[in-house]
Order: sequence, then C-alpha cells, then structure tokens
Amino acid sequence: MTNKSSSSLQTPANNTANKESSGVKTVSTNTPSSLVLSTSSSSTVEKISTGTSMDSSNMKVVENKVGNMVVNSSTSGAVGSAFVVEKGGGSSSPGRRNSANWTRYPNSAMEIKWANAPISWGVNEFGLESGMRPSEMLDELALAGYSGTELGDHGFFPTENSELTEMIGSKQLDMIGAFVCYSLWDPSTHEKGREYARKVAKQLKSFDDKNLQDHQPHIVLSDSVVHPNRIQMTGKITKSMSLKRKEWQILIDEVRNLKKIIKEEFGLEVHFHPHCGSFIETPWEIEALVRDVEGLQLILDTAHITMGAQARPMYCIEFLKNYPEKVYSFHFKDYDSNVLGKDYFELVNNGCFPELGCGIVDFVGIRDWQRQNDFKGYITIEQDILGKSKSSPLQSAVRNMSFLQVLYSEEMLSKL
Repeated sequence: MTNKSSSSLQTPANNTANKESSGVKTVSTNTPSSLVLSTSSSSTVEKISTGTSMDSSNMKVVENKVGNMVVNSSTSGAVGSAFVVEKGGGSSSPGRRNSANWTRYPNSAMEIKWANAPISWGVNEFGLESGMRPSEMLDELALAGYSGTELGDHGFFPTENSELTEMIGSKQLDMIGAFVCYSLWDPSTHEKGREYARKVAKQLKSFDDKNLQDHQPHIVLSDSVVHPNRIQMTGKITKSMSLKRKEWQILIDEVRNLKKIIKEEFGLEVHFHPHCGSFIETPWEIEALVRDVEGLQLILDTAHITMGAQARPMYCIEFLKNYPEKVYSFHFKDYDSNVLGKDYFELVNNGCFPELGCGIVDFVGIRDWQRQNDFKGYITIEQDILGKSKSSPLQSAVRNMSFLQVLYSEEMLSKL
C-alpha cells in the first residue's frame, strides 16, 4: 500500500511539543507524514518533518503505543496521517524495559512491538563494512520509534556480555535475536557455523532475563548465499536447481542439530529465515523444510518469500493461511520486481528492497492475517543496505515507521 496523500503535524492540545525546549533538530524526510519525538526528562525536542500540509478537518485521533513510544496517530480517511511520538518516562540507565508498551487493537488479541536491525544501517553478514558507530545506530533506531534491535554481525556491538547489556539497556531497547547463516548443505562448514551460533547465543542469553526484558531472544538461522548459480538465478529458480536428495538430507539434519544444540546449551530457540540466493528460497523448498524439520517455525521475510515465489505477492498470504502454526514472526521488507540486476547482490544494490509501501508485498493482507490469528510478538523491519547507502538510514527508518503507523492505525480505526 502506498500512502498518496500529504500531511503536516497536527498537534493535540496536550502534546509535549508545546513544552519549552532549548533546541530543535530537524531532519528532512520527503515522506507524507511528520514525527515529533520528545522526552519528558529532556529539554531538547527532536523533530522529523516534511514541511507538507494536509486538511485536518474530520480527523480522528487514536492514542497508540509502539515499544516505549506513546503515539498519537491522527488519520483522515483511508490514508494520510500525522504522528506525535512522545518517549515514555523512565531512567536511561540499564534496567527492565517497559513491558506494558505493546501496540494493542480493539476487539483483537493481536499485540505488536516494532524492532529494526543493524542491516538497515549497512551492518550485515556479507563482510561489507559500515562506518556507522553502534551507539549512533541505536540512537537513530530509537529516535525513529523502534523499541528493539537485532544483534547484527558479531563484533559490531560489544562482545563482552556486560558491555552489550549496558549499551542496549542504556537506550531502553530490547534485544530481539541474531542472524546466523552458513552452508547447511555442506558438512565442511558445519563446525565453524555451529561455533558462530554458540558465540552469538552466548550473547543473546544475557538478555534472557525477565528483569531486563519480557521477550526471549532467538537465533535467526538461514542457509548461506554463496552458491554462484543460486546467486545469479535468484527469483528465477526452477526445481532442477534445488538440492539433490543427499544434500537436502544433510541440510535438514543440520537444522535439526543446531536447533537441538542451542536449546540444550542455552535454552534459546532457533527459527528459520528463508533467504533469496540460498537453497531455501522457493515455495517448494520452504514447504519441504517445515515439513521435514519437526517443530521448526519461520521468521517470514515478506520480501524474500515474495521474490522467491517469482514476484507472486499472493504466495506470502497463501503460506500464512496454509501453515499458520509454522510462523513465529516476521521481517518486514518490501520487494520491487521491476528492479533489474545480474545477481542477488546487484539487485539489492539497485534497490529491489525499497521502503515499505513502495513495492508489491501485500502488507494489508499480512496485517489482516495477524489480526485473525491473534499474532503477538516483535516484528523486525529491515531496509537492506549493501555497500554505500543511496539514502539516509534514519530517513528510511522514519518513513517505514510512518507507513506502519498508517497501516495499523487504519486497523485500529476500523474497530472503533
């Protein structure tokens, strides 16, 4: 869904933006919405705005909560919105995050928190470096309205558990999980892959504490994007390109093994992320995986599953309806099938994963499925950046949050 109307900030009478402040920081976003973020304990107001305008007549105001952000969402009609976001009170020192701040919906048991990930700032598992400093990345993530983060590539954040929990806690964020990928079909990679999984599981375990956060972090497992043919043919895979029986069984056994290892040694779950360019990309591969690995649940990446289904946006909804018990959570990402490139990496660099609402993913259908199935949990937004960014990660994070607020505020308004 693309938001086609423009808007400007409509300030409720009791909005903290009316309070005195010693300074204002403005970031242009070129998005049809405005955000004002302020902390009750700080004199500085940080404003993210567009300078556009909209008619505020007949607007309904819905108070909402996203993570530790209180959101007053003003929506006129089906699209067009303005958001006033006020950070909840509380200490900035490490400690238990506010577990009450879920986005809840009338007449539905659906509850959602929003996270983002270091890959949205160019920190990824492909060995491509980002100049972003960890504390700066977390500040921007929180500023844009998210309440959780993933771990990112090992070594980006502090590797000492005490330093890591101190950093994440000081930003009043939750740790959601960590991405682990290796060639599951190749036994020569298993020892190193398991070693890496144990290394990040040890870090995640330090957040498995109800005194810190309610959410139990998890491993997000994926097959590696390394095979030349799969990388080149991503989005156009045929059944003849899938693994043969022997390699498939090796992959299945390794998923089972790692799931068992992480559960027994760390008490954490392993969920699987189908990934384009890997050997778990297509509908038949994904469905065979959840059939063959007992109890496995997916982190369903909305762009990868759409791209892997050869640009069929309806497949994501089909999978959700056919395998509801196989879905643990989501990575929200959009997909533009008109972008061209010679392989997976060039496609990403050329923008095949645009900001939310700019591609073909059926986010309305996904939202409706979540409501019908009483979905509860974190959803991680990813704006994949490989190499140099063509846009500002902060601006993209804000625009993606704006899209989500419109999408899910429509759901709230429809229930009033």
